[in-house]
Amino acid sequence: MRGKLNKSLGNHYGFKSALKIIEPEVMACNLPLRLDPYLGCKHNCTYCYARALKTMRRQWNPESPKYIDTSLLQKYFSKVFSSKKPPESPLGRAIWNRVPIRIGTDTDPFQPCEKTLRITKKTLKILNDNSYPYIITTKSDIVSEPEYVQLLKTSPAGVIVQFTIISLNSDLVRRLEPGAPDISRQLTAMEKLRDEGIYVQTRISPIIPSLTDSEEDMEVLINTLKEAGSKDLIVEYLRYNSFTRRWMTNALNVKPSHFDEIYTKAYEECSQSFPECCRLNKNRFRCQWTPRLKMINGYYRMPLRLKLEKYRKFKEQAERNGVRLFVCSEEFPEINACMNCCGITGEEAGKHLRFKHDNEACANSLACLIRERGRVSVEDVLNSMFSIDENAFKRQFNNLNKYLVNVKSDGHGGWMYEEVFPI
Repeated sequence: MRGKLNKSLGNHYGFKSALKIIEPEVMACNLPLRLDPYLGCKHNCTYCYARALKTMRRQWNPESPKYIDTSLLQKYFSKVFSSKKPPESPLGRAIWNRVPIRIGTDTDPFQPCEKTLRITKKTLKILNDNSYPYIITTKSDIVSEPEYVQLLKTSPAGVIVQFTIISLNSDLVRRLEPGAPDISRQLTAMEKLRDEGIYVQTRISPIIPSLTDSEEDMEVLINTLKEAGSKDLIVEYLRYNSFTRRWMTNALNVKPSHFDEIYTKAYEECSQSFPECCRLNKNRFRCQWTPRLKMINGYYRMPLRLKLEKYRKFKEQAERNGVRLFVCSEEFPEINACMNCCGITGEEAGKHLRFKHDNEACANSLACLIRERGRVSVEDVLNSMFSIDENAFKRQFNNLNKYLVNVKSDGHGGWMYEEVFPI
């Protein structure tokens, strides 16, 4: 069976590459179970992490994306759900437990080729037929067309649709997202889904310092999204590498060092604004300025301490406008109130997306357990919380301070709460 599931024919791409648990995110994300109907994306966004990774692997073709064989998806679901107990593999166990699937994290499931190929439509029908909960991420208004609205409305286990909108500046967005629909079309699609009773969220991701993160622009964006029907916002600052830096600077017609200079300035600002915090925690929290900008885990990133203050302001703005805000990051779980980092465990969202388990045993949710108990072992966590992949969790638990700032090792394999970073 495994050989058949991984077989690629014609323009198909491997089933295992389409439906997967992102192992590095087992500790970092409440929703690391992903399904991408397509490989490659016509939207070709300049800041896209997936585009950079797939380009490096020579797998990115925006003009002719590959797509999954949906018959194999149906066979796999049938095999898993015919079992009377959870399969041994992490993926099979996650599917058997109906952990919510995020659709469209590497490529947009509603890019232009969907109008002819209908791969996403077939995928949604399979999920509906198996009473499976799912979350769609898209920039496209195709999701609001009647045939798709009908599928969303009749999903037995529920659905949430997340639009990705980074700014209301049409010229800026057109440059950074050359193949994506205009913002006005996305806002109209939001309104249509809202009017049909479908739960809508917005990912403001990435937030780009000095371009899209002014308090004035963010206030207008938040209010506009609320009026269009977005219940929640999920935010994340830009991280970039050599690929995305080149694509973005070319699109904006600025010098190659443009973003390096912005991020270097951010570290200088962080050092000046929070000197004591940066002096004490410069290695652990990466908030002190140095003459040379450094990559962290393969990306250039905003300093943690400065991001925290920015997120706080955005959260205040969102709450004033009656919208919930969550940070798509493992760094500040307290901002998320230790809920699911997409907000899907809230009371209202829970009425639209019905599920028993998400990947609760991850840094974002784990922070409150450690604070409440003072100390936890890996057994304490796995006895209290569901993990989508227990073996991966155990491996990553040994390095929990990479994901949470307010913890310290007890020297015996456990972790203790220690508030050294003001969240």
